[in-house]
Amino acid sequence: GTAMGLAVIVQRARCPVVPIFTYRAKNGKTVIQAEPPLQFQDFGTREESIAANTQIYTDKLEQIVREHPEQWMWVHRRWKVFQT
Repeated sequence: GTAMGLAVIVQRARCPVVPIFTYRAKNGKTVIQAEPPLQFQDFGTREESIAANTQIYTDKLEQIVREHPEQWMWVHRRWKVFQT
């Protein structure tokens, strides 16, 4: 259920991904935070590398959301319930 486009582009460009996000601090100010760059890692085949790096990027996003869950809003129905 996760798009792998970021990992595909990063694999081709061989550039780092710099996680940058904003959140509102308790004093009302907006904080801009940059995390250390994530380098593309090779994991065997192209498909394995893309899947593994997509997981790395997703894990970073999850970490950021868990730090400020009250400020996260997801409008896309990513985890749909399918009727059989």
